Amino acid sequence: MLLQRAQANGRILRVCKGVYINTLVNYHRGLVLYHTAALVRRRHLVYLSLESALSDYGIISQVPLGRITLMTSGRSGLLNCGTWGQASELVR
Repeated sequence: MLLQRAQANGRILRVCKGVYINTLVNYHRGLVLYHTAALVRRRHLVYLSLESALSDYGIISQVPLGRITLMTSGRSGLLNCGTWGQASELVR
């Protein structure tokens, strides 16, 4: 009930299931997706895939907009974070 009230009042924003952002803190919007993916899979090894890393450094021309690809020791899946984008998680 507390989370619902805080979200209705605009004090927190829901990123994905179980992850919320405090609106009083100034977050760098580009890093929210990375931190959320690491938080959701906190019991597993998670690292940025080669494709996403090369794209971040501008080495390859393919730029996935609003999406990062991560490698994980957990299960694979797609983490949809609404306005922040999507994180594809692949099993290594």
